[in-house]
Amino acid sequence: QRVQPSNGGWLRGVDFTFHNRPNNNNWLESREACFLECLRYPYIQMTPDLLVIAATLGLTNVTKYLLEEHGMDPLYRPPETTTHFIPNAVQAAIMGGYVHTLKIIIHHSNNSNPADDELFVVDAQGRTVRDYISLKGSPIRPNDAKEVLGITIVKETNNNDEEEEKKKD
Repeated sequence: QRVQPSNGGWLRGVDFTFHNRPNNNNWLESREACFLECLRYPYIQMTPDLLVIAATLGLTNVTKYLLEEHGMDPLYRPPETTTHFIPNAVQAAIMGGYVHTLKIIIHHSNNSNPADDELFVVDAQGRTVRDYISLKGSPIRPNDAKEVLGITIVKETNNNDEEEEKKKD
């Protein structure tokens, strides 16, 4: 007997809110396990877009599975069909602040060489992970960058910041 997809399809029809119920203390792990189980069905077409989706949702184990088992490219960007920006998996993990997912992507791409993590080139303009994390307003905090990724971010000060501090005193 063949399993029929839901109205939204196999990927868009999964109701993740089921895993986010108040009595479910491990809703994130539950959601990730559900997503991972769905990916293992033989009729799911493995496309590079799945890695971007997993990184966008911060699903670390799914990201690891897609990289290791299916060899997906973390720098793949879906074709832009609209005028808005569509990130690659690395950019998506950074934009979501998912530092552990980012670590999995970088370590897999650098063949587990942590010394090269901050120099990992993310986009066609040659910007690195360090460049993205150092941007003002980055969702990855300097403490997380140091503890999880081993990247030290130094806060740059300028004259305006110093003048504002003097005004406060």
